[in-house]
Amino acid sequence: MQDTINWGAAALMSRTIDEGTSSVFRSQPMAQHFARISKCAEEVGEAVEAFIGCTGQNFRKGVTHKWGDVYSELCDVTLTGAYALTHFVGAEAAKQYIQLRQEYHHKRVDLPWEEQ
Repeated sequence: MQDTINWGAAALMSRTIDEGTSSVFRSQPMAQHFARISKCAEEVGEAVEAFIGCTGQNFRKGVTHKWGDVYSELCDVTLTGAYALTHFVGAEAAKQYIQLRQEYHHKRVDLPWEEQ
């Protein structure tokens, strides 16, 4: 099965994010690390916001989103996590970490692990 994440593109995006920050921020690696993890949390919040808007949970606003918005936000969560992981360990190691973690999830609930 072909990997759906283009890891070369993820590495490029990660470098672009790092290089696009101010020089003061760039000189503080821990601040960059915190920002990458915080961005993941922000994206989860946007997915929740889209879900609330899709299901009309805020009675004052009603239905403000479509299911496609929820799916797009979940993709942003996934990709932002991939970019953050790439920031920390590089693209090739990020791919390996994700594969190992997915295998761990399958084994944890006693599902077979093989290429589907």
